[in-house]
Amino acid sequence: MNWLQRILLALHYEPEVWAAYLLGQMFNERASGIPPKPRYSGLPLRLVAYTRELIRSVRFKLSAREHPSVDVLVIAQTANQASSLATTVKHLRSQGVSVHAVTSGHSAITILERFACDEHEWITLSPVGVLKVALLTIIRTPVIWWHLAGKDQRLGQWFLDEFLRCHIYLVYFDKKLATINPRLILVSNDHNTPQRCLLALARVKGIKTAYLQHASVSQLFPALVFDYSLLDGEKAMHTYIKCESNKPDIAAKPNQRHLFLTGQKKSIHRSKEVSSNTVGLAIKPLDNMQDVMKIATAISQAGYPVLLRWHPAMSREKADEFRKACSSNPSVTFSEPLLEPVGNFLAQLVVLVAANSSIHLEAAVAGLVPIYFEISPVSTRDYYGFVKNGLSAEAKDIDAIIHLIGEVIAGHRKIDSIAVQTYSATYDTEWEGREGELAGSIIKDLLDGIEPADCWGYAGVLGSVISQKIDAMESQESRN
Repeated sequence: MNWLQRILLALHYEPEVWAAYLLGQMFNERASGIPPKPRYSGLPLRLVAYTRELIRSVRFKLSAREHPSVDVLVIAQTANQASSLATTVKHLRSQGVSVHAVTSGHSAITILERFACDEHEWITLSPVGVLKVALLTIIRTPVIWWHLAGKDQRLGQWFLDEFLRCHIYLVYFDKKLATINPRLILVSNDHNTPQRCLLALARVKGIKTAYLQHASVSQLFPALVFDYSLLDGEKAMHTYIKCESNKPDIAAKPNQRHLFLTGQKKSIHRSKEVSSNTVGLAIKPLDNMQDVMKIATAISQAGYPVLLRWHPAMSREKADEFRKACSSNPSVTFSEPLLEPVGNFLAQLVVLVAANSSIHLEAAVAGLVPIYFEISPVSTRDYYGFVKNGLSAEAKDIDAIIHLIGEVIAGHRKIDSIAVQTYSATYDTEWEGREGELAGSIIKDLLDGIEPADCWGYAGVLGSVISQKIDAMESQESRN
């Protein structure tokens, strides 16, 4: 099978409208709302945008050195994804497992360097690779355009280049897989385009795949189609069961999809006692600046210093705007997510205030009471169910935030350990705080031929778990 046949077969099982999952399948469903219309739209202009991206990916002096075969190929696009993989990769390398990492995101490269991987590199193309992409694009563009027109005309008119970008990733990864011949592919994201293109090729080539959950999940996520999925806890597993239909009808998937519950993967250690009165305020790109300033001012005026941390995906320009707007308040300081790990941020706090964000779980694991407050209007209240399931306390207004902070400091409100453990299975176990090491140990065992069922946290094969859940629901209905 030549390169074109392999890629076309991968696209047969995972078409571009599925590989670019967030746009192709969740365009109207995302909690962040419909992406805005770009400045330039229409077929000709989106093709120009794509051509510019293709040209930017060219490198005329790629390394001529031969790459040895490696045990594990890792991909990370963002700082969050890379941080979730860091301790696992470190443990794998300490056990003699060779790791090669690639990225297409600027914010991930610094963390990838900290991995001390055997090698890491950007996603780039040779001139021959560009010609392959061009041929693939000529073949596939009419098919993509037809599919997008049938779903929502805005997808093609506004974002055609995002779907065509799959061809860049497919050509790059087809060459990379042939060069380094990995035994396992490890990802911490299951819905971004580069990862999905890599996984589609892995299934065609018969390479094992593993997924480390890097953030909280919802029913909008794609189905788990990995050989091994290392999830945070029961809540994530039950959520993913509800995602089982979120895949192409003819999707290629492993015969057995093994599940493990291994806790959240970032390096976070629990605080033993309250030694601070600083309130953490975690914000996201869609939060309104005036709303953030109003909350930060109210908390600081109540006598509590505020440590403001923005989401790693926030642009540098917007982060600087927040920093400038709050600079006049000496009680507000800042935590730079690309420089300060989330565990270090949480260690300075007494409570955390945030809206829909995975940082609620990270705060609870750190021993803090997370306060759910909608800083700016949200499309879906309690998106991850943290309030519903007892992980987070909810504040309806700013006065309620101040009241909850007082309750925490007075010792009248504490975290619900049972709720935390349903989200992070290692909580209150010997593996708490060592989740990356646990994940690395499991992957090393799997590479060594150990049976999945003999590994810590094994939860079963996905198909069997789904059947058990259906049986339990039917049993409950019959009793009622």
